[in-house]
Amino acid sequence: IPEYTDLCIDFIKAGIEIIVVDSTSALMPKSFFEDGVLKEFDKTGQIGQFAKELGQSCRMIQGENFSCAMIHISQVRMDLAGFRPGMKASGGKEAGHADSVRIKMLSSKSDDSTIKDKINIGGQLIETQIGRKVKWSVDKNKQNGRYGEEFYSLYFRGDFVGIDRAGEILAF
Repeated sequence: IPEYTDLCIDFIKAGIEIIVVDSTSALMPKSFFEDGVLKEFDKTGQIGQFAKELGQSCRMIQGENFSCAMIHISQVRMDLAGFRPGMKASGGKEAGHADSVRIKMLSSKSDDSTIKDKINIGGQLIETQIGRKVKWSVDKNKQNGRYGEEFYSLYFRGDFVGIDRAGEILAF
């Protein structure tokens, strides 16, 4: 996390306008290392170290950042602490307070969200999954207060690969 923070601050000072971090949950705190070498698992245990360092990193970056968009891609985990289980990103509460806009994207492996078509495989037309419907929702917005949710189609196999922009514009 310290190297990530230093790199982000260097990029911001150099005039970079957008930084994408994939994946925030894969960053490792400095307590995992000794003299630049990864420690053994049983010697890394400090509870909350990841959240503490990520929060400190957010504060340091925000102190330097006035013109750069920071995009953090993070896997969510189940939060079983409350009355209703929910999803939360890794990095503790402070990382959640630091973001200005939070967009959540969800998809499922169920047949309801699967997009199928026949494609040519080895000279034969075979019906297979070529894409998936993805639901996105704005869960936090400090910029203009607009919230909403919608679906888009993401194609990853076949003649067209990418997001169905025409379908997205028609749905909008």
